[in-house]
Amino acid sequence: MDQLVCGWEDSSVNIEGKGTPFWYRNPIAALRYILGHPPFNDHLLYAPVKQIDSSGERIYAEMWTADWWLKTQASFLVLSERLFLVRFSFCLGELECQREHVREIMSERSCQRDHVRESMSERSCQRDRVREIVSERACQRDCVRGNVSERLCQRDCVREIVSERTCQRDCVREIVSERTCQRERVRENVSERTCQRERVRERVREHVRECVRERVRERVRERQSQIVRESVSESVTEIACQFHCVRAGSVSRVSAPVLTRFV
Repeated sequence: MDQLVCGWEDSSVNIEGKGTPFWYRNPIAALRYILGHPPFNDHLLYAPVKQIDSSGERIYAEMWTADWWLKTQASFLVLSERLFLVRFSFCLGELECQREHVREIMSERSCQRDHVRESMSERSCQRDRVREIVSERACQRDCVRGNVSERLCQRDCVREIVSERTCQRDCVREIVSERTCQRERVRENVSERTCQRERVRERVREHVRECVRERVRERVRERQSQIVRESVSESVTEIACQFHCVRAGSVSRVSAPVLTRFV
Protein backbone atom coordinates (compact mmCIF):
# COMPACT_ATOMS: atom_id res chain seq x y z
CA MET A 1 0.00 0.00 0.00
CA ASP A 2 2.94 2.34 0.44
CA GLN A 3 3.55 2.17 -3.32
CA LEU A 4 0.26 3.94 -4.13
CA VAL A 5 0.56 7.02 -6.30
CA CYS A 6 -1.95 8.95 -4.23
CA GLY A 7 -0.81 10.28 -0.89
CA TRP A 8 -2.52 10.83 2.41
CA GLU A 9 -5.25 13.45 2.64
CA ASP A 10 -6.48 15.04 5.81
CA SER A 11 -9.95 16.18 6.77
CA SER A 12 -12.04 16.67 9.87
CA VAL A 13 -15.46 15.61 11.08
CA ASN A 14 -17.66 17.33 13.60
CA ILE A 15 -18.27 15.07 16.63
CA GLU A 16 -20.26 16.62 19.49
CA GLY A 17 -19.30 20.10 18.42
CA LYS A 18 -15.59 19.33 18.15
CA GLY A 19 -13.64 18.98 14.95
CA THR A 20 -11.86 15.63 14.90
CA PRO A 21 -9.13 15.35 12.26
CA PHE A 22 -8.54 12.14 10.32
CA TRP A 23 -6.38 11.03 7.38
CA TYR A 24 -7.40 8.90 4.44
CA ARG A 25 -6.40 7.87 0.94
CA ASN A 26 -8.35 7.76 -2.28
CA PRO A 27 -10.34 4.48 -2.04
CA ILE A 28 -10.64 4.15 -5.83
CA ALA A 29 -6.87 4.31 -6.22
CA ALA A 30 -6.46 1.75 -3.42
CA LEU A 31 -8.92 -0.62 -5.10
CA ARG A 32 -7.16 -0.19 -8.43
CA TYR A 33 -3.84 -1.03 -6.78
CA ILE A 34 -5.25 -4.13 -5.04
CA LEU A 35 -7.04 -5.44 -8.14
CA GLY A 36 -4.00 -4.72 -10.33
CA HIS A 37 -1.48 -6.33 -7.94
CA PRO A 38 0.12 -9.28 -9.88
CA PRO A 39 0.27 -11.76 -6.93
CA PHE A 40 -3.54 -11.45 -6.56
CA ASN A 41 -4.29 -12.53 -10.17
CA ASP A 42 -4.87 -16.18 -9.25
CA HIS A 43 -7.01 -15.32 -6.20
CA LEU A 44 -9.56 -12.86 -7.66
CA LEU A 45 -12.96 -13.86 -8.98
CA TYR A 46 -15.29 -11.67 -11.02
CA ALA A 47 -18.20 -14.06 -11.53
CA PRO A 48 -20.42 -16.06 -9.12
CA VAL A 49 -19.75 -19.77 -8.63
CA LYS A 50 -22.13 -22.49 -7.50
CA GLN A 51 -20.38 -25.25 -5.59
CA ILE A 52 -22.08 -28.62 -5.08
CA ASP A 53 -20.76 -31.52 -3.05
CA SER A 54 -20.94 -35.24 -3.93
CA SER A 55 -24.44 -35.57 -2.42
CA GLY A 56 -25.82 -32.76 -4.60
CA GLU A 57 -26.20 -30.17 -1.84
CA ARG A 58 -25.20 -26.55 -2.27
CA ILE A 59 -22.00 -25.39 -0.56
CA TYR A 60 -21.78 -21.85 0.80
CA ALA A 61 -18.22 -20.87 1.64
CA GLU A 62 -16.94 -17.61 0.15
CA MET A 63 -18.89 -14.53 -0.92
CA TRP A 64 -18.95 -15.55 -4.58
CA THR A 65 -20.59 -18.94 -3.75
CA ALA A 66 -23.80 -17.31 -2.40
CA ASP A 67 -26.78 -15.93 -4.31
CA TRP A 68 -26.18 -12.28 -3.41
CA TRP A 69 -23.41 -11.87 -5.97
CA LEU A 70 -25.56 -13.33 -8.76
CA LYS A 71 -28.54 -11.19 -7.78
CA THR A 72 -26.36 -8.08 -7.63
CA GLN A 73 -24.93 -8.67 -11.11
CA ALA A 74 -28.42 -9.43 -12.45
CA SER A 75 -29.82 -6.28 -10.83
CA PHE A 76 -26.95 -4.30 -12.33
CA LEU A 77 -27.84 -5.60 -15.79
CA VAL A 78 -31.54 -4.85 -15.19
CA LEU A 79 -30.63 -1.36 -13.99
CA SER A 80 -28.55 -0.72 -17.11
CA GLU A 81 -31.47 -1.88 -19.28
CA ARG A 82 -33.83 0.38 -17.35
CA LEU A 83 -31.51 3.33 -17.82
CA PHE A 84 -31.44 2.56 -21.53
CA LEU A 85 -35.26 2.44 -21.57
CA VAL A 86 -35.47 5.71 -19.61
CA ARG A 87 -33.19 7.42 -22.11
CA PHE A 88 -35.16 5.96 -25.00
CA SER A 89 -38.47 7.06 -23.44
CA PHE A 90 -37.01 10.52 -22.91
CA CYS A 91 -36.15 10.65 -26.61
CA LEU A 92 -39.66 9.45 -27.45
CA GLY A 93 -41.07 12.12 -25.17
CA GLU A 94 -39.12 14.73 -27.04
CA LEU A 95 -40.44 13.37 -30.31
CA GLU A 96 -43.98 13.38 -28.95
CA CYS A 97 -43.56 16.99 -27.86
CA GLN A 98 -42.30 17.86 -31.31
CA ARG A 99 -45.24 16.02 -32.84
CA GLU A 100 -47.72 17.86 -30.61
CA HIS A 101 -46.08 21.10 -31.52
CA VAL A 102 -46.46 20.24 -35.20
CA ARG A 103 -50.09 19.33 -34.62
CA GLU A 104 -50.76 22.65 -32.92
CA ILE A 105 -49.10 24.46 -35.77
CA MET A 106 -51.14 22.38 -38.23
CA SER A 107 -54.36 23.19 -36.38
CA GLU A 108 -53.52 26.89 -36.34
CA ARG A 109 -52.62 26.80 -40.01
CA SER A 110 -55.82 24.91 -40.89
CA CYS A 111 -57.84 27.99 -39.98
CA GLN A 112 -55.85 29.97 -42.50
CA ARG A 113 -55.73 27.24 -45.15
CA ASP A 114 -56.93 29.42 -47.95
CA HIS A 115 -54.40 32.11 -47.18
CA VAL A 116 -51.35 30.07 -46.22
CA ARG A 117 -51.16 27.11 -48.62
CA GLU A 118 -47.46 27.68 -49.06
CA SER A 119 -46.93 27.44 -45.31
CA MET A 120 -48.91 24.17 -45.27
CA SER A 121 -46.56 22.70 -47.84
CA GLU A 122 -43.62 23.72 -45.65
CA ARG A 123 -45.26 22.15 -42.62
CA SER A 124 -45.84 18.96 -44.53
CA CYS A 125 -42.11 18.94 -45.31
CA GLN A 126 -41.40 19.40 -41.61
CA ARG A 127 -43.68 16.49 -40.83
CA ASP A 128 -41.78 14.33 -43.29
CA ARG A 129 -38.56 15.37 -41.64
CA VAL A 130 -39.96 14.44 -38.25
CA ARG A 131 -40.90 11.03 -39.59
CA GLU A 132 -37.43 10.61 -40.96
CA ILE A 133 -36.03 11.54 -37.56
CA VAL A 134 -38.31 8.97 -35.90
CA SER A 135 -37.21 6.27 -38.35
CA GLU A 136 -33.59 7.27 -37.82
CA ARG A 137 -34.02 7.04 -34.05
CA ALA A 138 -35.58 3.58 -34.49
CA CYS A 139 -32.55 2.52 -36.55
CA GLN A 140 -30.27 3.91 -33.85
CA ARG A 141 -32.19 1.95 -31.22
CA ASP A 142 -31.75 -1.24 -33.24
CA CYS A 143 -28.05 -0.49 -33.62
CA VAL A 144 -27.72 0.03 -29.87
CA ARG A 145 -29.45 -3.27 -29.19
CA GLY A 146 -27.12 -4.98 -31.67
CA ASN A 147 -24.10 -3.40 -29.95
CA VAL A 148 -25.35 -4.59 -26.56
CA SER A 149 -25.79 -8.16 -27.81
CA GLU A 150 -22.35 -8.00 -29.44
CA ARG A 151 -20.79 -6.79 -26.20
CA LEU A 152 -22.44 -9.67 -24.33
CA CYS A 153 -21.05 -12.15 -26.87
CA GLN A 154 -17.60 -10.56 -26.52
CA ARG A 155 -17.81 -10.87 -22.75
CA ASP A 156 -18.64 -14.58 -23.04
CA CYS A 157 -15.74 -15.04 -25.46
CA VAL A 158 -13.39 -13.28 -23.05
CA ARG A 159 -14.52 -15.55 -20.22
CA GLU A 160 -13.92 -18.63 -22.35
CA ILE A 161 -10.46 -17.34 -23.31
CA VAL A 162 -9.64 -16.65 -19.65
CA SER A 163 -10.73 -20.16 -18.65
CA GLU A 164 -8.70 -21.66 -21.49
CA ARG A 165 -5.62 -19.64 -20.52
CA THR A 166 -6.08 -20.83 -16.92
CA CYS A 167 -6.19 -24.46 -18.09
CA GLN A 168 -3.09 -23.91 -20.24
CA ARG A 169 -1.26 -22.36 -17.31
CA ASP A 170 -2.14 -25.37 -15.11
CA CYS A 171 -0.93 -27.73 -17.85
CA VAL A 172 2.35 -25.81 -18.11
CA ARG A 173 2.82 -26.02 -14.35
CA GLU A 174 2.23 -29.77 -14.42
CA ILE A 175 4.71 -30.17 -17.28
CA VAL A 176 7.31 -28.09 -15.41
CA SER A 177 6.82 -30.19 -12.26
CA GLU A 178 7.18 -33.41 -14.30
CA ARG A 179 10.34 -32.09 -15.96
CA THR A 180 11.72 -31.19 -12.54
CA CYS A 181 10.99 -34.69 -11.24
CA GLN A 182 12.62 -36.23 -14.30
CA ARG A 183 15.67 -34.01 -13.83
CA GLU A 184 15.95 -35.10 -10.19
CA ARG A 185 15.66 -38.75 -11.23
CA VAL A 186 18.37 -38.29 -13.85
CA ARG A 187 20.62 -36.69 -11.25
CA GLU A 188 20.00 -39.59 -8.86
CA ASN A 189 20.77 -42.10 -11.65
CA VAL A 190 23.96 -40.23 -12.53
CA SER A 191 25.06 -40.17 -8.90
CA GLU A 192 24.22 -43.87 -8.57
CA ARG A 193 26.15 -44.67 -11.76
CA THR A 194 29.09 -42.65 -10.42
CA CYS A 195 29.04 -44.62 -7.18
CA GLN A 196 28.88 -47.91 -9.10
CA ARG A 197 31.77 -46.78 -11.29
CA GLU A 198 33.84 -45.95 -8.20
CA ARG A 199 33.04 -49.36 -6.72
CA VAL A 200 34.04 -51.09 -9.96
CA ARG A 201 37.28 -49.10 -10.04
CA GLU A 202 38.05 -50.14 -6.43
CA ARG A 203 37.35 -53.78 -7.27
CA VAL A 204 39.55 -53.58 -10.37
CA ARG A 205 42.34 -52.02 -8.33
CA GLU A 206 42.06 -54.75 -5.69
CA HIS A 207 42.06 -57.41 -8.37
CA VAL A 208 45.14 -55.87 -10.03
CA ARG A 209 46.88 -55.70 -6.67
CA GLU A 210 46.07 -59.36 -5.97
CA CYS A 211 47.32 -60.34 -9.43
CA VAL A 212 50.57 -58.41 -8.89
CA ARG A 213 51.02 -60.00 -5.49
CA GLU A 214 50.44 -63.48 -6.92
CA ARG A 215 52.94 -62.82 -9.71
CA VAL A 216 55.52 -61.54 -7.21
CA ARG A 217 54.97 -64.58 -5.03
CA GLU A 218 55.34 -66.90 -8.00
CA ARG A 219 58.55 -65.18 -9.08
CA VAL A 220 59.92 -65.37 -5.54
CA ARG A 221 59.07 -69.07 -5.39
CA GLU A 222 60.66 -69.68 -8.77
CA ARG A 223 63.77 -67.77 -7.69
CA GLN A 224 63.99 -69.73 -4.45
CA SER A 225 63.55 -73.02 -6.28
CA GLN A 226 66.18 -71.97 -8.84
CA ILE A 227 68.61 -71.03 -6.05
CA VAL A 228 67.97 -74.37 -4.35
CA ARG A 229 68.55 -76.30 -7.59
CA GLU A 230 71.76 -74.38 -8.27
CA SER A 231 73.06 -75.02 -4.74
CA VAL A 232 72.11 -78.71 -4.95
CA SER A 233 73.82 -79.07 -8.32
CA GLU A 234 76.99 -77.40 -6.98
CA SER A 235 76.94 -79.63 -3.90
CA VAL A 236 76.49 -82.75 -6.00
CA THR A 237 79.32 -81.71 -8.30
CA GLU A 238 81.67 -81.04 -5.37
CA ILE A 239 80.78 -84.34 -3.68
CA ALA A 240 81.36 -86.19 -6.91
CA CYS A 241 84.77 -84.56 -7.22
CA GLN A 242 85.67 -85.53 -3.66
CA PHE A 243 84.53 -89.10 -4.22
CA HIS A 244 86.69 -89.32 -7.29
CA CYS A 245 89.57 -87.99 -5.25
CA VAL A 246 88.91 -90.55 -2.48
CA ARG A 247 88.92 -93.33 -4.97
CA ALA A 248 92.14 -92.04 -6.35
CA GLY A 249 93.61 -92.10 -2.78
CA SER A 250 94.33 -88.41 -2.53
CA VAL A 251 91.63 -87.61 0.10
CA SER A 252 90.81 -89.87 2.96
CA ARG A 253 87.42 -88.42 3.90
CA VAL A 254 84.63 -86.02 2.69
CA SER A 255 84.53 -82.59 4.19
CA ALA A 256 81.70 -81.86 6.66
CA PRO A 257 80.47 -78.62 5.05
CA VAL A 258 79.92 -80.34 1.76
CA LEU A 259 77.87 -83.09 3.34
CA THR A 260 75.89 -80.63 5.40
CA ARG A 261 75.00 -78.53 2.36
CA PHE A 262 74.05 -81.64 0.45
CA VAL A 263 71.80 -82.82 3.26
